[in-house]
Amino acid sequence: MYMTKELVHILMVTYNHEKYIAKSIESVLMQKTTFDYKLMIGEDCSTDGTREIVKQYANNYPDKITAFLNKKNFGIKKNAAQMYKACIAKYTAILYYKQVRANY
Repeated sequence: MYMTKELVHILMVTYNHEKYIAKSIESVLMQKTTFDYKLMIGEDCSTDGTREIVKQYANNYPDKITAFLNKKNFGIKKNAAQMYKACIAKYTAILYYKQVRANY
């Protein structure tokens, strides 16, 4: 039994992706689905404006986005592993920060 109402968790890890992150997040939010999903973003102590963008989206869409704001930089491998453990829906999708998904 899965301990979440969402059928799909979308895993995204990010570090210093200020240039791309908003467009990637928007591509998830624009999806028309017949099921619940949540975007799970692991923000790894970016030094550009990425963290602020992620926080703004998470605050504006709390039912669709959960931000994990690391207190220190873990690196891609540990951040991704931590995020994978946080994804407890029946299905997990992985979204690369530069990917923009068309509406399916």
